[in-house]
Amino acid sequence: MITSVKIDDRTKGRLQDLQTEIESQTGHTVTQQELLERLVDSVYESRSEFIESLRDEWDELSDEDIDGLLSRTAESGDAIDDDDIDDMIYDSETE
Repeated sequence: MITSVKIDDRTKGRLQDLQTEIESQTGHTVTQQELLERLVDSVYESRSEFIESLRDEWDELSDEDIDGLLSRTAESGDAIDDDDIDDMIYDSETE
């Protein structure tokens, strides 16, 4: 049974590029159907790594989240600003 799968233009272009490169390097014709089957088979064999890579991608913090975390207070509960950091660094160097 063959089913249609919709892919965007970017993915279609990359699939065509890959197909062309394989054909030029191997001298063998490969259909996009064969290429997709091989790609899925390859990922299926190492699916736990693939799933983990997706989990890592989805779990990453956004820049907004990181900025929010960094702008909060230190473990001591006291807010830290740039002047406090400068004082700690440069005052300790003069001692």
